[in-house]
Amino acid sequence: MSVVLITGARLPQAHALKRTITEHRVIMGDYYDLPTYPGSVELFLNLPSPHSPSYIHQFLALCLKLQVSKVCIVDELEYKFLEPAKQLFVEYAIDFEFVDGVNTSHKKNN
Repeated sequence: MSVVLITGARLPQAHALKRTITEHRVIMGDYYDLPTYPGSVELFLNLPSPHSPSYIHQFLALCLKLQVSKVCIVDELEYKFLEPAKQLFVEYAIDFEFVDGVNTSHKKNN
């Protein structure tokens, strides 16, 4: 079972996308601080900030640590910084795509 990381966990599009992915382990994360509360069953990761000078390195290291095979980027700012580094991620067998709303073509990639 492969691991899919969905960014922008604070956004409703991320949660809508999560509901469409059934054949993979899904991890959600955001670089914004997300509230936690007792009894929460969701797993949310604190992602590196796109404003960090070492953002690409931090994000790639996190993906490798979690054995992520695909990143679904919901946040536009993250996509702006990750898109130029796409080849680097491909070399580590990590695919990513920008998801504006719920991308129905993603369902075919499950």
